[in-house]
Amino acid sequence: MLVTLCGLLIIRGVRESATANTIMVLIKLAVLALFIVVGFTDFSAENLEPFAPFELAGIGAAAGSIFSFIGLDAVSTAGEEVHNPSRNLPLAIVFATFIVTTFYILVALADVGAQPYKQFAGQEVGLSVIMRNITVTRKNSRRTREIVTTPSSAKEIERASR
Repeated sequence: MLVTLCGLLIIRGVRESATANTIMVLIKLAVLALFIVVGFTDFSAENLEPFAPFELAGIGAAAGSIFSFIGLDAVSTAGEEVHNPSRNLPLAIVFATFIVTTFYILVALADVGAQPYKQFAGQEVGLSVIMRNITVTRKNSRRTREIVTTPSSAKEIERASR
């Protein structure tokens, strides 16, 4: 089904498929921005110590994950469709690289700041686990505050303390 829809989109034309691609990329960036915002609400600087627990091996492994830059070649393939390609293509590649790098750094910082590095061991889908942990913790703390601050529970606490 998905292959058929993609085929129909390509048949319709380059402009329509470029528009669909732009919409999908914006949705992905919105989801990442949501994670960044939620992740930074539970940020703890204590999680950054030690900063590089695995030293150069950990830094090299993180630097080796350049898969987020793979889509940048798609910018150059659209060169025939661009007005003034000699000026606009290099700008597009530089801006796309800047945006991808910025999102990569912010997601990584929110990720590590929201959860101690030792908890990443064995996690297959780290971002979703962190989101669940943050939202469940907030939900539970909100419930606890509601229970403690209601007049009936305050009376019950007062009775129990006597």
